Amino acid sequence: MNLNQLRYFECVGRLESYTLAARELHVSQPSLTTAIHKLEAELKLTLFVKQGRHIVLTSTGQQLLLVVQQSLQTLDDGVAQVIATNSQQPIKLRVGCIPTVIGTFLPQVLHEFEQAHPQQVTFELHSVTTEQVQSGLAAKTFDLGIAAADTREAGMHYQPLLKNLFKIS
Repeated sequence: MNLNQLRYFECVGRLESYTLAARELHVSQPSLTTAIHKLEAELKLTLFVKQGRHIVLTSTGQQLLLVVQQSLQTLDDGVAQVIATNSQQPIKLRVGCIPTVIGTFLPQVLHEFEQAHPQQVTFELHSVTTEQVQSGLAAKTFDLGIAAADTREAGMHYQPLLKNLFKIS
């Protein structure tokens, strides 16, 4: 088992689609399918089953997906921390944010943060919908997301920022 197989498995498992995963990973679908089949053979586990023209995770696949997602996040965070510690360049955070916050609340918060941490972090802001924030976080195209979400996606940490902002009397 290698790191590419685990990254491939995470993407296929999250999307439950070889076609969509191949697009996201920029690899051919046959090589992706082969890598997943080799992983299943090496682990001696069935991770996916076909349902009609689609694939779905088995219960074993769901268990492994959680372990792999947590492990990859730990690895990615650790590598980023080592790079940041040993680099003279600031860390770039890619932020997906809904338009109502990006134009009102966020500028002051970012200004205060940059004043407290000069030359340490830069922000790349993207004004997008809540759904695009969630999909961007899942695809790791955003490092941080600010959205109006009532649903909770597995593997993401949620922190309320604005609560009871408006009181109606």
